[in-house]
Amino acid sequence: MRVMERGWVSSNNILLLDDDHSATLVARSVVKTLLNFHLLIVRHVALDELVQRCGGWHYARIINERFFRLPFAEFISRNVEELVAGGALLLSNGIVANRD
Repeated sequence: MRVMERGWVSSNNILLLDDDHSATLVARSVVKTLLNFHLLIVRHVALDELVQRCGGWHYARIINERFFRLPFAEFISRNVEELVAGGALLLSNGIVANRD
């Protein structure tokens, strides 16, 4: 396995190499996609509740534990901040909302 890091805001990628030398590229953006889909369903949620909800997502926990090693709340908060900066979500007074 190789991690190709270009910085937090850039597109970090994980390259998984199999025994037969085939490779699979897994984008870090999957966590952001899960966040977006969740906000499409619930429309808005407190950031601390969102962190709790994401704690139940096995994939998000594994990605953070293996590749970023941040406190989980910080990991989710950074992803939310990036989505806010990109215009996909809104964040106001601790409430994360889907951008219509």
